[in-house]
Amino acid sequence: MAFVHPEWLWFLPMALLPLILHLIHFRRYRKVLFPNVQVIESIREEERVKNRLRQWLMLASRMLFLVALILLFAQPTPNNETQTGGAGRSWLIYLDQSFSMEAEGSEGLLGDQAIQALRMLLGQLKETDKVQLITNELLPEDQRMRSLPEARERLTQGFSGGQSPSMEALLQRQAQTETPAEVLWLTDLQKSAFAFPSQWPEAFPKLRIWPFQSGLAANLSIDSVWFDRPALLAGQTASLSVQMTNHSAEQRIDLPVYLRLDGEPKPPVTLSIDPMAKGTVHFSFLLPEAGWHDAEVYIQDRQMPFDNNYFLAFEVAKSIRILEVYGSQAQSSLQKLFGKDSLFQFQRSPERSLEVDALGASDLVVLHALTGLPGGLKQALDRHLQAGGSVLVVPGSPESLVELNAWRNLGWRYGAPFAQASRMALPQLNNPFFKDVFDRVDPDMDLPEIGPAYELQRAGEGLQQVPISWVNGSPMLAGHQGDFPGKVWLMACPLSDFSKHALFVPVMLNIALSAAPASIQTKVVGEDMPYAFAKDPSLQDPVYRIAPWRFEGESWIALRQSVAGKDQVRMARVEPRAGFYRFLRGEEEVLRLGVNYNRRESNPELWDLTDFEKEIQALALQEKISLIQATDMQSGGALITSAADPKWWRWLVLLALVALALEILWMKLWP
Repeated sequence: MAFVHPEWLWFLPMALLPLILHLIHFRRYRKVLFPNVQVIESIREEERVKNRLRQWLMLASRMLFLVALILLFAQPTPNNETQTGGAGRSWLIYLDQSFSMEAEGSEGLLGDQAIQALRMLLGQLKETDKVQLITNELLPEDQRMRSLPEARERLTQGFSGGQSPSMEALLQRQAQTETPAEVLWLTDLQKSAFAFPSQWPEAFPKLRIWPFQSGLAANLSIDSVWFDRPALLAGQTASLSVQMTNHSAEQRIDLPVYLRLDGEPKPPVTLSIDPMAKGTVHFSFLLPEAGWHDAEVYIQDRQMPFDNNYFLAFEVAKSIRILEVYGSQAQSSLQKLFGKDSLFQFQRSPERSLEVDALGASDLVVLHALTGLPGGLKQALDRHLQAGGSVLVVPGSPESLVELNAWRNLGWRYGAPFAQASRMALPQLNNPFFKDVFDRVDPDMDLPEIGPAYELQRAGEGLQQVPISWVNGSPMLAGHQGDFPGKVWLMACPLSDFSKHALFVPVMLNIALSAAPASIQTKVVGEDMPYAFAKDPSLQDPVYRIAPWRFEGESWIALRQSVAGKDQVRMARVEPRAGFYRFLRGEEEVLRLGVNYNRRESNPELWDLTDFEKEIQALALQEKISLIQATDMQSGGALITSAADPKWWRWLVLLALVALALEILWMKLWP
């Protein structure tokens, strides 16, 4: 048997104290001459024997109590090996260094308290023990057992804060490695990050949780941003909306919100947010010249500062590229609308002499009254939609509509033509498609009557939109965005009659503006998203580099593969921090990206320890999860003992109580 605190064994001689006291108080009887009364002497001798037996039993009970108490403090373990020899135990320890551990506790930052506790724990382990120490970083070098000196050295190297992996992900990850004897987590039990797993890995040891919690439960987070228009064009005024959340029970009044545009600060705006509510502020500014730009929205909040900043990049377009592919005869309405506007680059081509590569250099492709849909054009349209481009279909010959319906799922399909001309219904002011178009809708508005027109039937799932309908409820213009990044618009009628009406201009302009390149480029740290770029004919084997922007850091080579005639690029590693990154092809910047931390941990609410234990019981996980008691938190030795064999201390306490009960029995109940 070994002892965690063998120094307490020096107190074992104290168990002889009752014996010494007994011997000191033992006195011999002095002989006194007295008349011969043999009966009284025989009774006295019998009582003397009984009292002596009772005294020895009481003495043994007291000594047993002291021995049990001293052994309890010495903390015996069932391991009979020495402190420096033999095979030790294996430990899996998860040290939570997430953003929520940056909160202030009673003795400093929670993360620092957890590190100090772990340092104390490692000081109590045997030199033969093995430790696997993992953190939020989930570094490959931490996926192995370390010797105790190596584990202590790892603890001195410091850790980077980051997002908390889910409990289930950690368990599944560790279940694939060597099963340890002891599993310990040091965490704050944040509710948003700690969810009970749906299935516990087989043969995984009991998880013991050492909680470090703060009484603070307040935080402000910047959740999302968006522009008020789909296309950002140089020289226009844009409004950037910022949504925030107040994760506290107190109202925040006149909170300043700041903006840096291309590194230059803009005047702040203020916001008041009710408790546990969301709020939105707006920044208006003149869009700079065409090209890539970046913006950082930030606040000053002491609690959990990881979500105080939101990084976004956006591309200001010089113009929107439109390609009209027409059938047997061109229609001049689109040429008149887009051809003389500097915001648009308008080109047109007959379907018979179309160069399909021209689709890749366009933002919006208009299929205007085609006579058919050849295979080469279908493949080029597939690549165009996969690259995020838009397509507007204006119905042509019945044969082309049959081929269009059979081509792929576009969310809608063309049905039979209406028997007679159809009248357009009143536009809906609440439809986002018509934002800033109408101040009001006159019920007596002159609406066109168009024929022939086709029925558009819903087909499949996806993001679908109907900005304009006929009076019978059938769509006149329908949009769809499904299993491809691009967007498809389908007209139910030709443009010949519709182009004569005043609504033609705002409808076509909104379709063209919605086809502009995505204005905001952001991602979450850790997401593995591909980015597609048009190939540069002058480069045979281009190399894409990822470089930090506006902060110091090393660049790295991205992963590239050719997909559908484009270069598909991935960042190839998890970013070490939030901020701006640039995709460089040679010296050309092809993309700027704002990278942010996931807001999953922005809500600071923690598990109440009592509620947590109730949840464990409700899920019948008592044999799988347990909380370390407050008494064990004060002593790493107590934790080690209970981890080795949690029943030893109970037996010693029981033995001490039995000894006290026996002493009372001899004193009070002896006849």
